[in-house]
Amino acid sequence: MSKLETYLGTLRESELQNGARQSAKEFTALVLDKFDHMSRTNGLLFGEVQSGKTSHTFACLAATADADEAFATFVYLVSNSNSLQEQTRDRAMAQLDEVFAVCDEKEHGTRFVNAKRRPRLAVIKKEVNALRAWVDAIRKDERSNLGPIFIVDDEADAASPNTKINSDEESTTFALVNELRSLGTSSIFLQVTATPQSLLLQEQGTELRPQFAFAFKPGSQYIGGDFFFGVDNARQTSRIPEDDLEQLLDLDIKEPSVGLRQAVAHFLVARALFMREGRANINANIHPSISKDAHFRLEHWVKRLLVDYAEPALDPVYEAALRSQIDNLNSGLSSHDPISAEDVRKSLKTIDQINVVTLNSDTIPDDKKLSEGANVIIGGNALSRGVTFENLQTVYYTRSSRIKNADTFWQHARIFGYSRHKETVRIFMPGSLISLFSILQSTQRRLVDSISTGDYKNVSLIFPQGHGVRPTRLNVLDKSTYGVIVGGVDYFPPTPYQGNLEAVDDLLEMFSSDNPEPISSELVVDLLKLSSRSDDFPRNKFISAVKSISGTSAVEFWLLKRLERNIASGTGTMLSESDRKLGKSEEFSDHVFITCYRVLGGLDKSWDGSPFWLMNIQLPKNYVFHQSD
Repeated sequence: MSKLETYLGTLRESELQNGARQSAKEFTALVLDKFDHMSRTNGLLFGEVQSGKTSHTFACLAATADADEAFATFVYLVSNSNSLQEQTRDRAMAQLDEVFAVCDEKEHGTRFVNAKRRPRLAVIKKEVNALRAWVDAIRKDERSNLGPIFIVDDEADAASPNTKINSDEESTTFALVNELRSLGTSSIFLQVTATPQSLLLQEQGTELRPQFAFAFKPGSQYIGGDFFFGVDNARQTSRIPEDDLEQLLDLDIKEPSVGLRQAVAHFLVARALFMREGRANINANIHPSISKDAHFRLEHWVKRLLVDYAEPALDPVYEAALRSQIDNLNSGLSSHDPISAEDVRKSLKTIDQINVVTLNSDTIPDDKKLSEGANVIIGGNALSRGVTFENLQTVYYTRSSRIKNADTFWQHARIFGYSRHKETVRIFMPGSLISLFSILQSTQRRLVDSISTGDYKNVSLIFPQGHGVRPTRLNVLDKSTYGVIVGGVDYFPPTPYQGNLEAVDDLLEMFSSDNPEPISSELVVDLLKLSSRSDDFPRNKFISAVKSISGTSAVEFWLLKRLERNIASGTGTMLSESDRKLGKSEEFSDHVFITCYRVLGGLDKSWDGSPFWLMNIQLPKNYVFHQSD
């Protein structure tokens, strides 16, 4: 039996087996069949948050061990967390033990060196001392030096990018990961993440910019952004007051906030359903902010609420909250008997069995205990990347900031994943955050489409203005190549291509020069390609932006064609006042509007003396397009 099939046999579900097998097949075609044993190649494996990326990555490792015995050294980098490193190591030992000699990060001595018969797989934190030890061990290892090495960078956008890129220096983790990549005769570097914004905005040809990319579709039981933040999300997302967290943190306020009261009530009602059906484990997630003081304050309120809900003579306010959540859940139940007040009263008698735990750098509970019983988990950053909660049914989320990095906020969505009861799972958050995550969902869909279709090398990441949203933290992007295009602004080439007359005449022959007419996005791209040959106009960025929004049903593409224009070169303006106002009118400002002037091109106007087409493009207002060269 092949190493891949041996690994796949450890996966319980056939759907997961088939998906991981498909990822291995795609990786083989994209990378292994073309690997020349001389190159340092890097690429991206994309999967949604908590969609099974580790399973698909393990399949790629096993497929590599099958395809090429020269690969004797495999390194699996994980986030700088002891619990995550241990979790990944234990999983690798359980599922890959017959394929690899799996080494803990402390075993860079005897076990790694003595594993002669099988390829070695080391699971290492992205922590400076651990990385240095393994760079040194692999450099000294004769077997590693005789062949290529394979490095997986899990959550590759989190710690690996160079945070000193704009000062012509290298941050320590970035430098050490690059050292690992330089070892052996050649290497494959597979970056794995659900949020590759910072990787795709790197300059072309640099260390972290993916040379290949592929995405896998989650299994049929996965629920993610479409489910919670798509068009029909009213049932799954419950709107709470904007100042809900502020009330909870106010020491003068003696009663819990409306939003937290509703969230805890929902958890108790969902727990009643789980108990009635004999399901032992259920979890809630409270994510107020990054502040540890807030975590412990919310822990106080949750414990207080559990005491209040357990009172035999229930306060009418709490009675109403429970009744509201019973009615809400029952309205969505189709495959279960309705939840009754008696079901809830019965479960409240064991409310003292609910564990309330705070999860941050000060208090790290045993993850295995969270897969048992009923738990309310409170925290901030510790509730993001890599942390998985089974049977998570209730989320209270109020975290916000002035500047919002899309990749960071999207990783907070621990509610995404499997083992969720679709009919009862709920998120409680203020309306402003529901709007934010709906925006993130829309941009995430376009990003997934770009990777899935192979059109990721010049991708535009699109965000509305006025929400403080940007793709990623700016300290990992090269300011000399990263830039933005603002919608609603007129752009035209200062140095237009004056040899485009015949080609554009053919493209625009059928259009009138009287009024704007709808056109296809493909025609806009063709016109932009003929607009300029100079570096002073980023035509490729505009082309990327147009392609990125071409699948957005709300955006249309319009052409305004004008003839016999006698414009002078170097004036700093192109459009007439009336044409400028037309493009910015209510009818067209939310769309892509390209204006094409057939310019006379006379020598007296500092042109070459022959007619040509000059073009102006305006992207939809209220949007910002983030790109890298």
